[in-house]
Amino acid sequence: MNKNGGLESLAVGLRALAVLADNAPVDVAGFAKLNCVSEDEARRLMRTYEKCGYARRTSDQEIYILTQLARDLIGQPEPGDRLH
Repeated sequence: MNKNGGLESLAVGLRALAVLADNAPVDVAGFAKLNCVSEDEARRLMRTYEKCGYARRTSDQEIYILTQLARDLIGQPEPGDRLH
């Protein structure tokens, strides 16, 4: 992968992580629509986030949520700490 391809990939991943932060919990199909990518690409992004510890599946294995590590990274409070 060339330098620009790596930066472009990083930018896509960061934008998609921000979308996840704003919309979690979300399933792969919903995540794909929100990011205007294919479900295969959305699945690949989610697997990457899981491997890095930024997202995890809920008990039903179909819905993804942010981990505390990701919330700390983006400065998002825990779900119970949000102001309504």
